[in-house]
Amino acid sequence: MDHSKALSTIVLNAISPSMDPGVTKSELARQFENGAQVLYATETGSRLYGTATSQSDQDIKVIYIPPLKKLLTGTSALNATFKTTKRNAPGVKNSAVDVDLEFIPMQVFLRHVFEGQTYAIELLFSALAATAPYQRYFPPLYREAMVNVCEVMAAKFINSNCDSAVGFATSQMVKYGLKGVRFKVLEALHELLTTLVQRFDSTALISATPEVPAAIAEFVASTPTNSKYVSLIDYVIDHDTGRTAPAIKIINKIIPYDRTLAKLINHVESLQSEYGARSRMAATTDVDWKSAHHAVRIIAQTLELQTTGALVLPLTNNPHFADMMAFKLKERSIAQLEAWLEKNLAALANIVEHGTGVLPTKTDKLADGFEEFLQNTMLQLYAEELS
Repeated sequence: MDHSKALSTIVLNAISPSMDPGVTKSELARQFENGAQVLYATETGSRLYGTATSQSDQDIKVIYIPPLKKLLTGTSALNATFKTTKRNAPGVKNSAVDVDLEFIPMQVFLRHVFEGQTYAIELLFSALAATAPYQRYFPPLYREAMVNVCEVMAAKFINSNCDSAVGFATSQMVKYGLKGVRFKVLEALHELLTTLVQRFDSTALISATPEVPAAIAEFVASTPTNSKYVSLIDYVIDHDTGRTAPAIKIINKIIPYDRTLAKLINHVESLQSEYGARSRMAATTDVDWKSAHHAVRIIAQTLELQTTGALVLPLTNNPHFADMMAFKLKERSIAQLEAWLEKNLAALANIVEHGTGVLPTKTDKLADGFEEFLQNTMLQLYAEELS
């Protein structure tokens, strides 16, 4: 059910110049004075996911059209975040009475959907839900247009690219539960690559230096532990034709052979930095369970999207919903968090690597189609200003 009045009041107050303005809010208000229009607003965060507790604050995201005349004269499309409740001390967490708002330009939102950014996928399917226990607001003038655009995005342009979700969840694994053994493997691999750099041109492509994958293959075969975390694979780059390309897989990171040896070392060093930091914190029990819960949630909903082609909100029917809540309420151990993330990240990586999901691959052809759709959509939304 839509509680449009309550949410619309918050949104309209936020863009009113009569409110006590911060710098961002003041500029946002000026954009609306110059013709910006709200297209859609919805509660996000725990209220959208169905994981809210009595302590949860209210997060709202608003999709809007920036004024065309501002864009044409060099003013960028403003992505604005601000809070309706001031807090006296820095670092004080939001309470249940606080409201955080973020205003996102329509063209930015649509591009982020195509790129697979988690928040954008959530907003898209929140707008498409037939009924909603969370609050949302469609200005009557734009409701049909907004829903139609979201339907086309869901049907044609959501794709199997989930690098953003995998990257975030992997960083959470590093932070909360990885064993030192992975770090030792990375150290040994880095030592090998350093030796190779001394022998070969680091700016050359891996594919142009066959000794590099050969040396890594020898490294992989040398111990079962190495082969668990480093491998040489054929990476599917076109699921329609089945075309593959050789690549090196380091834990959950895939580096194609069309990268340079220097780039490969950079990837390993980046992982070393993250895994090393986690190794130094291995003895701590001070876990940010809120962030851990978000890692679980993002992987769970990404698995749902990849296997069904849609995301049902709230997430209460997601197969992993009980796990989300258990981690949020600190009812699981660090070891259980580690095991859950490893298992489900591996499942997600397997879907992407082998193309077994239901979503289309992000190809140049699909990207061209999206660009044309984005241009036509924005032209239609700006038709009145253009006339």
